[in-house]
Amino acid sequence: MIPGIGHCGTNNPGGDGLNTVEFQSYIENWVENGIAPGAINADQKSYSGVTLLEKIVCPYPQQIKYNAGDNTLRSSYFCE
Repeated sequence: MIPGIGHCGTNNPGGDGLNTVEFQSYIENWVENGIAPGAINADQKSYSGVTLLEKIVCPYPQQIKYNAGDNTLRSSYFCE
């Protein structure tokens, strides 16, 4: 489960939450190189593919924390 995605997930582009997560590279790196993922990048995209919001998804039990800066950019967040 990813906070903010709700039950619509990737079937709801432009919705209220994150709707785009590319898991493949994280899984491949874990399986092939033994490197478990840390924070995973997730985005909210519009129907036209424009990125509206960038966030990170933290590994449990860590939670996303706002650091500073533009709250629509993932660089403004960290896991704690």
